[in-house]
Amino acid sequence: MRTRSFNFIAFGVLAAQARSSFRNGVTELLMPENGLIALNAPLTPRRIGSLSTRTTHPHFLASVQAILTQVGLEVTIRNPYEATTKGEMVLRMASYPGFERIASETVSCGKWKRTNRQCGRCVPCLIRRASFYAGAVDDKTDYEDADIAQVMSDEDNRDDLVAMMTAVQRLATENIGRWAARSGPLPIDPQRRSDILDVHRRGLTEVGNFLRDSGLSV
Repeated sequence: MRTRSFNFIAFGVLAAQARSSFRNGVTELLMPENGLIALNAPLTPRRIGSLSTRTTHPHFLASVQAILTQVGLEVTIRNPYEATTKGEMVLRMASYPGFERIASETVSCGKWKRTNRQCGRCVPCLIRRASFYAGAVDDKTDYEDADIAQVMSDEDNRDDLVAMMTAVQRLATENIGRWAARSGPLPIDPQRRSDILDVHRRGLTEVGNFLRDSGLSV
């Protein structure tokens, strides 16, 4: 499971290169991921390790791109949402007929395979729930912990929630540039770098708004 993202990229590159060979031109391979998750800056100082996935991080994608270019493959990898929060993505789609139903049937949870049910309290679930809230879309997902405020009394399962609350509080005092750099090198281009730092701030703000309005003090 640890290498699945790299495998997905490899299959995508294979398909894209086949298209490039057929059409005699470069094919763009899109890897759509919201900017907060793509950057995945450590929520707390102890979350810097390799267990935090960063397979859509700008530096990782740039490194893969360097390999593709070096071996002569006509494929360009791009994340079109690296400067967009998940809430902003939801807001763009909210008016489309059927979006609420389809979105509620998708899976974001990092633990759902254990129970075939999304937990509602892990980091991906928290960002998911905050995005529905930010986009004013009714989240009909069947979460194990629908009442997020009650998770604080569950010592065995509140770690991600506490880490996210801590991260939201850090926004007021932390240097965003140094914080984001702990997840890996950032683009040299000043504007792109600024956009990535800003999406980190906006993404955590979205989560903070959701948690506060859910009855939690952040």
